[in-house]
Amino acid sequence: MNRFHPPAVAAVYGGYGLDMPTNARPWTIRAPAIMCHFIRATPDGVEFRTRFWMGYTLIDGRPVMMLPYGVKVPVEAIQGLAEHNVREFTNLRNVLPEIYAELGGRIP
Repeated sequence: MNRFHPPAVAAVYGGYGLDMPTNARPWTIRAPAIMCHFIRATPDGVEFRTRFWMGYTLIDGRPVMMLPYGVKVPVEAIQGLAEHNVREFTNLRNVLPEIYAELGGRIP
């Protein structure tokens, strides 16, 4: 946690217990996962990074593996999440510079 401050990290947003879309829409797979968005200030604006810990959830603020030994996260969940991320980050690439400018170059 000592790295979660400027300049390494300006903000962190996260969640857990994600519904992961699959390529066979409109179905989703409810799979345990922890997700964190990391935002870091750069000379040109911000850098946005995301990390996933699939198969984990948070219990009492601590990561806990939820899958029984030998059970894997379904490949459809991983593929669906990859597809979702391409769409989401493409959209963010288009809207974040405008939002950053509206905020006067500040990260709230």
